[in-house]
Amino acid sequence: MKLKIVNKKRFIVSTSITFLVLATIVYLLMSMLINSLDSRLDDYDKITVVVNQGDNLWKIASKYNDGEIDIRTHIEYIRFLNDLTDKDHIIVGQKLIIPTKSDKLVYGR
Repeated sequence: MKLKIVNKKRFIVSTSITFLVLATIVYLLMSMLINSLDSRLDDYDKITVVVNQGDNLWKIASKYNDGEIDIRTHIEYIRFLNDLTDKDHIIVGQKLIIPTKSDKLVYGR
């Protein structure tokens, strides 16, 4: 079955409008998600830790997790705060911002 475009200009305009509407919806949803994450992180203090040999996000998140949230959610917060796009790629000497509750701070790291 072959489709024939009767009015090329009308097709281009309607396709462009559809694309813009979809892009706007995606942008708004992402903004809402980021704002929601930002507001949840407002309840936490932020500390900076330096990645040591053998560290990974799970170990770091476990050390500073207050137990109120799932460890996987805490890792997502760390990824968000540090703009970590490559899931678990951290390097020795890298500084990471870690959300934590002030009564759960661990000194001497």
